[in-house]
Formats: sequence, C-alpha cells, structure tokens
Amino acid sequence: MGQLDGTTGVKALKKQYGQGALNTYDVSVPMLSQVKKTFNLEGEAFEDYLPLSVGGGRGTTTAGVVPTSSVWKMNRVSYTAIENLSSVKLKRTYKYQTKGNGAWIDGQGELIKRGVIQFRNNTERQVMGGTSNGALGSIKAASTVTDNGSGSYTFYLTPSTFIEANWEEGDLVNIGTGSLDQFEVTELVSDDVNEYANPTLTVQRKTGNQVPTASMGIFMQGSEGNDMFGARQILTATSGSLYGVPVQRRWRGFYMANYGRGINTDLIDQMCLGVHRKCGEVPNLGVIPHTQWRLLKSTMEHLKIYETTTITPRFNVPKAQKGLMDQAKTGRLGFKAILYDSPFGSIPFVISRFCRQDEIFLFNTDHMELKHMRGFGWHDDDGTVWMREAGKTNYEARYGGDMQLWLPPCFHAYADGLSTS
Repeated sequence: MGQLDGTTGVKALKKQYGQGALNTYDVSVPMLSQVKKTFNLEGEAFEDYLPLSVGGGRGTTTAGVVPTSSVWKMNRVSYTAIENLSSVKLKRTYKYQTKGNGAWIDGQGELIKRGVIQFRNNTERQVMGGTSNGALGSIKAASTVTDNGSGSYTFYLTPSTFIEANWEEGDLVNIGTGSLDQFEVTELVSDDVNEYANPTLTVQRKTGNQVPTASMGIFMQGSEGNDMFGARQILTATSGSLYGVPVQRRWRGFYMANYGRGINTDLIDQMCLGVHRKCGEVPNLGVIPHTQWRLLKSTMEHLKIYETTTITPRFNVPKAQKGLMDQAKTGRLGFKAILYDSPFGSIPFVISRFCRQDEIFLFNTDHMELKHMRGFGWHDDDGTVWMREAGKTNYEARYGGDMQLWLPPCFHAYADGLSTS
C-alpha cells in the first residue's frame, strides 16, 4: 500500500475483518476447536423441550385389559445469552512511532489478532469453568495481604482452585463479592515445576477504594454472576437446576467426586460405561491438564516403542568421525498422542491449560454447542470496525456478541480429586 492520504486512510479504517475466532482456535483452547458453533440464535433467550422419559405404557394384558399408557415426561429448557466482548485500542501516534508507510496498517493487523486471542481465551475459560459467576480464583484463606502502597497489593491465591491460564498481566478484575472497583493484574508468580505451590498475585487498584482481604473472590471485570455456563459447573451439579430443569436421574452428568487415586484405565472405563448406562451413548473426547497427561503417559510405560534412528551429521566432519556418527543410534521414547480404546470406540486425549491439575473431562462432542446470536463478530455497524474514543486520539475496535454454551449433562463425564503425583 502507498502513502496514507485522505483516500487510502478512509479505506484502511473501513477494512472489513471476518469472524477470525473461527480460524484461530488452536490446541491451546481445545474445547473451542471441537465444539459445534452456530450463529442463528434469535433474541436473548433460548427455549426447547427436553424428553425425560420414554412415555407410553408397557406390561402384560390381564383379563383382556391392555397396559395403561403414561404421559410422556417433558420439561422445558431455557437460558439467556450472555454478551461476551473483547476490545482493543490503537493510538493514532502509532503510525509515527513505527518506521515505514504501512505502520498504521501493521498496527491494525496486530491488534486485530490480539483482540481475537483475548476473546478466544476468555471464552475457553468460561466453557471449561466451574460456575457462571465469573470467578477466576480467590485470595487464600487466613493469609496475609501485603499493602505495597499507592493501591498496589500482593497476596497468595487459593492453590486448589488455581488455574494459571485464567490470569494475564494487564487484565482488569473485580475483587470481592458485589464490588465494581477495578484492579489491574500486574504480576503473577508461580513455581515453574509446581505452579500450584503458593501462587501469588500482585494487583494495582485503578478505580474505587476496595481493599483486598483473605478469602475474597476475584472475578473477571463485569463477570460476577454474568458468565456463560461452564462444563465443570454443569457436570458437578447434583441438586438445583440446569437450564431451568431440576437436576435428576436423566438430567445430570456422570460425576466421580474426590477420586483419590491417579488417572488410570479403570477410571476412564468407569466414566465411559457410566455415561453409556445413562443414555446409551459414549464420550468421544478426553480433556485433561498437563499433570494428568504426564501421569497417564507413565501408566503406559510398558507400551512404549523404542525406535532406533541413524544420526545424520549437519556439518562437515572428518571422514573417520563421520563413519562413527553414521553408525551411532539414538533411542526415541514416548508418544505423540494418547488414544484410548473404550468398549465403544476410540477417545483421543488432549491437554487444556484451563483444567485444574486434579480433574478429567470426557465429552461427547455431538452434544455440545456454542450458540451465537446473529451479528456476532467485529462491531462495524457504523461502517468501520475502528471507532474514535470520545475526547481522545485513540481508536477502539470490539469483537464478540451474545452467546451461550449448550451442554446437556447426561452425555458427558467428569472426575476430580485425582492424585497429582
């Protein structure tokens, strides 16, 4: 592109961007790469009818009297779509701070990519999440909150609910139930070997006068009580209601609480058979954290293949040394993937960084869907995705829309409390 003049500048601002999130879901967000996505939700609410019994009558005739038919047990499922957005800002002065005539366009492209990544990660967090209240974690109970001065605080996070992927430096969060005061995440510190060993968070208060204290919950900004349903929340429900339907025999997930042992084939079989016993179908995708992936591979040690491979020199070496290297061998260990053969078919296992270290999910991807309202994507109702920020020289773009996760519980399984060593 040539010089940015009055004509080319307008064209740049009116540049159209597609639904990039569909093309950027990758292995770091495995659920979003597998779940079906539809874009035809009309209105904020969704309703459908749910069969909870076969209905009809069965039995034997007595004195010519046929079995009495029963009413087909039905219930109505309903939920409200949640507006999820990511936004990015671009300073006008960026074009003067980067060399080259394409600086403005380069700035757009980079921020567009980052906006989609932010949206993608926040959606995966909710889909895998434990509740719909937007909680990222909590301050460790009975621990000290260090006041660093000038609205900066450092504290321990609760290890049992800690998920490193939930936190990004620069994110704005609310601390404490009912508080709208905003804090910026400035630093997360966790151990490289064991990230669950006393992770600490430092935040900087941006608005209000809230002071963090022990046991307070921490929420993504504006998300308290306003997140989508999450898989952990749905599959651990044993009472109450899901999607407006009371939890009951045919409307709950297969849940093994506080398993207490390491991941193994017996556990996976129990979960597969448990789902099959409930609904006659079986999971086709396993999602586990890094810790359980490592332990699952260890249980398969006896199945590892030791392959010999000739080393090929990458540089010129003396003839005698080259002869020795040609004869050298190297052992190859491990697996590129784990595919578990259940009684009803194969289940690939993938790693999700949004899992807790002690859990395992088994999903049936035929019965899960992200429902989006029409108009989802970049907000370009004004003819451009880039809108001027009032009173400033910045431009802002917004990505997202109204959406909700549809995950009927009876087709999926979940276990927690697995050993982590």
